[in-house]
Amino acid sequence: MHAHIVSCLAVLLALSGCGKWEPKSKVKSPDGKAVAVVETKLSGASSSNRTRISLENAGDGKLLSPGEIVSADGAIVDQIQVAWVGPNVLSIALCEATDYQVRARVLRDPVTLPDGSVNAVSIKVENWQYFETQRACKPG
Repeated sequence: MHAHIVSCLAVLLALSGCGKWEPKSKVKSPDGKAVAVVETKLSGASSSNRTRISLENAGDGKLLSPGEIVSADGAIVDQIQVAWVGPNVLSIALCEATDYQVRARVLRDPVTLPDGSVNAVSIKVENWQYFETQRACKPG
């Protein structure tokens, strides 16, 4: 009886998509003070793939609230592109995501620079279209 219950629980966990997060890539900022981390969790039979992208401190980085900046459902994992556009802008191209949430920016310490501008990393996200004939995602 005990073995039957354990095997039933294992099947339920497998079907619910309760896999573990797997690292996909890490992209360090040009100034070396932050790193974008892409992780995926492959789905079970009843749910879509999940992707999360986090922003973490690196070197002597001073992000005030590091952590998850993008979460996406259904994106084609091998087609996700993450690139820094200078030290303060992170550009992310998802591919065919069915749903996604974005945190617009992450503040740094100090929050205000001497010129009065905000000291932050801006997050720019696009959801690209997959083109079967080219086997690639592109803006569409």
